[in-house]
Amino acid sequence: MKYRAIFLLIIYFFIIFLSDIYSQQIGRIQNPKQIVVSYIDSLNNQAEKFIGSELDSLQKAASTALNLSNQVGYQDGAEKARFLLGICAATTEDYSSSFELLYNYLNYANVKGDISAQVNVLVRIGLLYLEIENYDLALVYCSNSVKTACQSRLPGDLALAYRSLATYYYQLEELVSAIKFADSSFKYSILSERNENTSRIEKLYGDIYIKTDCLDRSLVYYQKALADFTVINNMTEEAIILTRIAHIFELQNNLDEALKFSKKALSIRLMLNNKELTSHSLINLGNAFVNLGARDSALYYYKKGLNEAYLSDNLRAISYALWHLYLFNKEINPLKAFHYLESYNNIHESFLTEKSNSKIYTIESKYIALEKEAQIKLLQQKNEIQQLALRNRSYSELITQLIIGTIGLLLLVLVFIAERSKLSKSRLELINRQLDEEIKERKKKEVRLRKSEQLYRLITDNSLDLIVRMDRNFRYLFISPSVYRMFGYDHRDRLEELPGLDRVIQPEFWPELRQEYRSMIRTGTPLMVTYQATRKDGSTFWAESHVNPIFEDHGGRLKETITVVRDISDRIAYEEVLSENARHKEVLLKEIHHRVKNNYSILISLINMQTLASDPGISRDVLKELQGRIRTMSLVHELLYQSDDVDFVEFNKYLNQLILVISTAFKSKPVSIKTHLESCILNIEIAMPLGLIVNEILTNAFKYAFSTEHKGKLWIDLKLLGDESEFHPAFSHSLSIRDNGPGLPEKFDLETRKSMGSQIIQLLTEQIQGKLVIANNKGASFTVYFRDETD
Repeated sequence: MKYRAIFLLIIYFFIIFLSDIYSQQIGRIQNPKQIVVSYIDSLNNQAEKFIGSELDSLQKAASTALNLSNQVGYQDGAEKARFLLGICAATTEDYSSSFELLYNYLNYANVKGDISAQVNVLVRIGLLYLEIENYDLALVYCSNSVKTACQSRLPGDLALAYRSLATYYYQLEELVSAIKFADSSFKYSILSERNENTSRIEKLYGDIYIKTDCLDRSLVYYQKALADFTVINNMTEEAIILTRIAHIFELQNNLDEALKFSKKALSIRLMLNNKELTSHSLINLGNAFVNLGARDSALYYYKKGLNEAYLSDNLRAISYALWHLYLFNKEINPLKAFHYLESYNNIHESFLTEKSNSKIYTIESKYIALEKEAQIKLLQQKNEIQQLALRNRSYSELITQLIIGTIGLLLLVLVFIAERSKLSKSRLELINRQLDEEIKERKKKEVRLRKSEQLYRLITDNSLDLIVRMDRNFRYLFISPSVYRMFGYDHRDRLEELPGLDRVIQPEFWPELRQEYRSMIRTGTPLMVTYQATRKDGSTFWAESHVNPIFEDHGGRLKETITVVRDISDRIAYEEVLSENARHKEVLLKEIHHRVKNNYSILISLINMQTLASDPGISRDVLKELQGRIRTMSLVHELLYQSDDVDFVEFNKYLNQLILVISTAFKSKPVSIKTHLESCILNIEIAMPLGLIVNEILTNAFKYAFSTEHKGKLWIDLKLLGDESEFHPAFSHSLSIRDNGPGLPEKFDLETRKSMGSQIIQLLTEQIQGKLVIANNKGASFTVYFRDETD
């Protein structure tokens, strides 16, 4: 590095020395023509910056440069100005003028031998033919641009040429070829460090991936391009990228984001004062409001966009605006829609006429003839130069000094190129390593995919269940080999030869299946149906199908279904056996309850006979109490026998009958009974103990609370406990029995009393895990809190 620095320093001083000699030999001050030439070059450079944005400024600067170049005889400036005016004419759809100017510049570039200029104009001509849909000539010029760029091997020229080919194949929707050439262009753009070309390739990647429905990937490339164009302050391309990002959000049904980016694009184009592009943005904003349902706002922007299009005098912009106004009014105002459609057809016809102008192809023929003439002139100029060299041998010393200076400069450039080549080589190595990693990863994915396919094939080939894929029209796409075991059909037969669903499923199941199928399509949820199916030999069996719908990514239409069919004949038979056993069990339990009720009746009759045979006194009373308790239990079994459910009793109905039986037994005492019984279903294990508790409390009330002289009152309430109850959620129900008798003795305690009734009440309350509350409230009050189930 130290010797290289010394070498470069020596070359630097040597060049300074040569430049001093050159300045003494050539002249000490610039003449007026050189000043004008510098001004013309600055005008052309300024006009080049206006390409794609401010057309008026571009035309003004290029026209001024052309006039000045003609006045001072500056051919380079004149030809560059014509080239820029050709680009301007293409933008305003004046294709014949554009082709003539571009072909003239191509002829000039060929004569001059400027390869970069040749590549640039060949790309422009190719893309212009692509715009007027002459794909054959477009391919010829784009391919020639690549061949010409390969002569210079300059990364910038190669990047531009490959981008034109990528654009050509993108336009023809040959996306694989488009991506291939875009990759080549991107690689050379990195090497050339042309940020604008790199940004345009990123933009092209975004366009390509939109067409392949890779919207997320497309959005990533658009965001990269937007950031790059923002850095280089290319506002025209910024607006285009914002418009395409808005289009992606519209495809993703994110309408608010689509509206936001459309507004951003419009604000930039208003700043650029480009009527054509402003018209497009206004129409796009109208589309966004249509999607949001704001039709008044949409109509405002559509009309404003049409007005801007007419001001731009651009046929493409006018036809674009007229077409969207026709679509907007097609359903709500057919007459106005027809007016816009008629205007659109007239404009579009003019546009197509300009694109197919035969003058364009006459210009191409003229260019070929001029190219040959230019080659002849080039040979003549070379001859003149040689003669001039002979006449000016007196300047040989000066030329020698210039050559030496040029050699020194070339040495410096070579050192610089060597350094750049090292950097480029390292970048290429990095890119190659990344490509190697991507290839390895892709191979791994392919191996995993093959394994997955093998596993899938193993499962489908060996599954006892039948796996079927059908499209939305019930055409078979795939049937697993188990179709032979289940239906008797050979899976090797062609799918179209297998019977349709109308022959496989029994007719009586079709109405329900159609209804379930429509519900599956509407809700998007899988479907499970059971039906009888028919085998190939005509026999039937019970089948169960799990139908999984698969919908399209865009539009939500049903794409296909994947169905798993299982033979459930054995399960159906087993369920029928279980159902029959349950019916037998229910009949048996009812018969048991009936016999238990009859046995209780026999016991009651025997006790009644014993009571009649006994002497009046304590023993007779005991027998009557026992008889009441047995009758209470018998009543439960009678209700169970009459009920459809042999384990549960409607307890409110049971209480009504129990109250009637007890009050009938004490009919000698005038008692008014008021009941409020809410619906309550209880298990026999709770109903019977609770009935015995009620029997004891009511019997004691009739015996001790009422005299024969005064009419007594009883209130019996059965309630469901609410959230506000102090016993909720420990208990679910309460049963309250109170009378208007003299009440209970002071310091009455159920636990200290030794009568059989008290012991029965206490034991049965514990059995049902309940709680008994006793109170004196203008008579005796008993409240039992209980749950409708036990632990």
